[in-house]
Amino acid sequence: MDDLSGKLSIKEVLNTTNKRYFKLIVDALDQGNSPLLSQTSVEVTVLDTSNSAPRIKPTLTPNPSNSFASISEYADVGAAVAHIGVEDLDSGRNGDVDCFLLNADSMFQLNKYATNEYKVTVDKSLDRETKPSHDVTITCTDKGVPPLSTMYSFEVRVSDENDNAPMFRQQRYFVNFNENNEIGDQIVIVSAFDMDSGNNSKLTFYLDARSQSYAFINERTGEILANRKFDKEAPDGQGLSLTVYARDQGNPVLSGSASVLVTIQDVNDEKPVFDQAHFRFWIDENRPADETVGKLSATDKDLGSNAVTRFTMKPNGSNIPFVVIEDGSIKTNRELDREDRAQYTFEVMAIDIGNEALFSTATVTVFVSDMNDNSPVVTFPRSGNSTVYVQYLTAPQTVVCRVLAEDKDDPNTANGRMRYSLTTMNSTNFFSIDASNGNVILKAPLENTNSIGKTYILNIQVTDQGNGTHYVQSTLHVVIVSDNGTQALTEEPSKNFVIVVVVSVATVLISVAIIVTICIIRRFDRSRRGITKGHQKVMTDSMYARNNEEVDNIFPADACEVEKKKKGVHFNIEGQSGIQGHVDCQIAQNNDDHGNHSFDHLVLRGRLLYGLHY
Repeated sequence: MDDLSGKLSIKEVLNTTNKRYFKLIVDALDQGNSPLLSQTSVEVTVLDTSNSAPRIKPTLTPNPSNSFASISEYADVGAAVAHIGVEDLDSGRNGDVDCFLLNADSMFQLNKYATNEYKVTVDKSLDRETKPSHDVTITCTDKGVPPLSTMYSFEVRVSDENDNAPMFRQQRYFVNFNENNEIGDQIVIVSAFDMDSGNNSKLTFYLDARSQSYAFINERTGEILANRKFDKEAPDGQGLSLTVYARDQGNPVLSGSASVLVTIQDVNDEKPVFDQAHFRFWIDENRPADETVGKLSATDKDLGSNAVTRFTMKPNGSNIPFVVIEDGSIKTNRELDREDRAQYTFEVMAIDIGNEALFSTATVTVFVSDMNDNSPVVTFPRSGNSTVYVQYLTAPQTVVCRVLAEDKDDPNTANGRMRYSLTTMNSTNFFSIDASNGNVILKAPLENTNSIGKTYILNIQVTDQGNGTHYVQSTLHVVIVSDNGTQALTEEPSKNFVIVVVVSVATVLISVAIIVTICIIRRFDRSRRGITKGHQKVMTDSMYARNNEEVDNIFPADACEVEKKKKGVHFNIEGQSGIQGHVDCQIAQNNDDHGNHSFDHLVLRGRLLYGLHY
């Protein structure tokens, strides 16, 4: 203030933000002696002629000292997040402030509850798993000209609550797992997650009680391991279903589950098995080649290609007249003849086509069924040997002879069974034939009949009993004689007698020559050694004649037996008119001879064979 003029002036710049009102006391003094004083007061109001921006003073929950606000995701709508205070030292419109929110994702709202006092509250339900934090920006603007504003931003962090159960990345796991595994082999690794955080998201894995009989699990990694050895061919070997769980460590504990579907894969561990160990088939003879005999069958418990079975003949059966087709069919490769071979036995194999092929074997027997493809053959009577002699005193019902016949067909079937019959007979009806065995029987007595010297001609027919009957015929001549006994001779008995006599004489002469030769050898040997030994000569020649209904045969008896070491000499005789014979001579050697050719005694064994030819 000027002390002479009293002029009041501003000493420094005034600011309404610091002080708006001043009250001054002014003294006035005169300059006389004993100056007089007068006082007055001066009030100065500072007018707001400038504008300043508002100031924001936030208070964040739950900890005002933090630079961020925190609120549970379970917070209700209307829950306070922060308190906002606003200060503007301006006056009038310059100090009139309004605040509002920016970029709050519509999750929060700003509520004014007093002058320059606001609350930031939750406007919608929060979900930390959807958005764990939110940025909130508050703008406060005064009404000055021009208006001034202030912005304040802070972060709202949503705190986690255990409101999410664990979730597996797959609700179903499909696994192929080979049979014949080892315990502890890995089946699959499952994984799960939890959208919560902290302990709420820490997971452990476990299997339900039923699944634990098949597998066990690493509770930290989710690796599922086999708890048993699986067999595809077992009743429960097709597959299994496991239930796996994941649980968190929150409060309360939450869990989730998934299914593991395990398909047991087949391994070629089962060999094909024939339905029978021994197959038996029948086929008619004379069938053309490539005829189907039968079909093999086998089963393989494996699956897929491991169960596909191929059949073949074992290599050692290559000379068998059959081929085995891959599908198991057995066929002939040539025409079969039962009379050549009635049955065949061979081995076959069933082989699968899996890796490391497995096989099994079985035996096959093929029986060749007989067909009536052979006619009977009569061996007596036949050309050159068709006559029998019957003594006229022979009693009725006596078997005169037997017709001999054979059939190459199976004798156990009708094809090989024969029936005998007479197609014509003498009017006197003296003879009959047994239909089953071919015995020719005298039916009526010949005594007191004029039959001696007569010849009866019997026409005989032999017939088989198979389909497509075959038969053969032969003629038997029955001569009635007055001699004792019934003889089966040829048409020339006198000639046969001569032959017998000649052969007998020749045999005796040869035997005598042999004996003489041996005696000379022994004498020479004895004189050389000076040793005299007894000499014994034994010779027997027993002959007998056997007469039957077929043909006359004469057989000599054995001469003698020697108990010492023997040397054999064999002679053959062949004469005219078909006369044949031979002599077996055995010479016994004394063990004391010590290699010298001397003999204790001589044994002559003779046998005469006679053949009659016409």
